[in-house]
Amino acid sequence: MAGWLASQQGDLPKAEAHLVEAVALSRSLEEGGDVLLSDALGCLGSVALARGDLERTRQLWNEERQVAEASGNLRARAIAALNQGRIAAEMGDLARAQAFLEESLALHERCRSLVGPAVARLFLGSFALERKDPTSAASHFLQAFPVFAGDGNWATAATAIEGLVGATVDRHPAVGVRLLGAATLVREQTGHPRERQDLAAYQQTVTTARVKLSEEEYEEAWTAGQQMSRDEVIAEVDRLAAAITDLQTTSPNLAGRHGLSQRETEVLHLLAEGRSNRAIAGALSLSERTVENHVMHIMSKLGVESRTAAATHAIRLGLA
Repeated sequence: MAGWLASQQGDLPKAEAHLVEAVALSRSLEEGGDVLLSDALGCLGSVALARGDLERTRQLWNEERQVAEASGNLRARAIAALNQGRIAAEMGDLARAQAFLEESLALHERCRSLVGPAVARLFLGSFALERKDPTSAASHFLQAFPVFAGDGNWATAATAIEGLVGATVDRHPAVGVRLLGAATLVREQTGHPRERQDLAAYQQTVTTARVKLSEEEYEEAWTAGQQMSRDEVIAEVDRLAAAITDLQTTSPNLAGRHGLSQRETEVLHLLAEGRSNRAIAGALSLSERTVENHVMHIMSKLGVESRTAAATHAIRLGLA
């Protein structure tokens, strides 16, 4: 914990010293050391990542994964899968990153945790933005935000807000800038700057907002956001969620009526556009075999026997 706290304060040498000691102590325990070792390796990998040492990060997180799997602890396995997704993304392998993050989300949900799935959704939302899928991104960020805000973790809630704005700024620039102003104020008050990996997406969001609004409109919205209370921020996010029904309600309605998962709904949307399994796999950073399985499950849940019938169903329901 001392190592983790030092890393959060930006003191990487102190963090590494504590965490190296934690790894050694965990290895020396005869019982109960596996989960502690997994945690220590995970934190030490984060320090290596902060220093830009991707190869050391990969080695540490690979060992974390092995230790977590051997321990059988669901939480440790969920965190290790999340870290595998992070390093895969850093190394440019978005397909593996997506798979690991979805695994992490599923494991966290089996733990009946609230925060764990929300963290996984932050990364999944970021990847959805990267592959130009604002619908999925908005869904992930909207589900993550209330968890962090409700827990009083406003530094991380700010990350969810900025991701949500990135997914919606094209259609709701003024609301988005108000929320960006509020999120920046939160960061200043909590002393948590944006993570390095989030900077490019944030700058793109700001650029888009400035294109959509005049300079006067932008400054007015930003100033209004900087004056919002935390309760007002929550209310503003709720209003934005209600305003983006085209991004938010289609998938849940389908899931409720047909039992489709978020991923299956995304596959059905692309299928209805006439895309092949290979094209869908490329768009969603999945393997072609995974897409084939999703298509079979979709057809079964919709009660249809062909891709064409599934596409027709999707069009009737407003997915295409």
